[in-house]
Amino acid sequence: EIGDTHVKLAWEVPYEANVLELSFFTVDMSAYEVVWEQESQDFFEGFRPWVQAYDGAARLTFCEISGLKMDNTYKFRVKSRNRAGESPWSDVVQARTTALELKR
Repeated sequence: EIGDTHVKLAWEVPYEANVLELSFFTVDMSAYEVVWEQESQDFFEGFRPWVQAYDGAARLTFCEISGLKMDNTYKFRVKSRNRAGESPWSDVVQARTTALELKR
């Protein structure tokens, strides 16, 4: 589900993994921005570096990322981890939040 300031994400446990062997899922996010950067005296346009948006128990295979900008594009990726280490990142998915509709 995609709203004006939130995205609900869901994922599946990899078929080769047993959910009992997993401890956590981490979701990273990258936001698209066009901003004036004072120090470079130029516009930056593109995706920002990845930041952690969620870290939760492996028994949950969904999350909601809120506080996003309206009508903006975001990229997301997921990985799992346990005592043995971390999985590779998932394929990247992209979502665009909706614009707020004004009623007349």
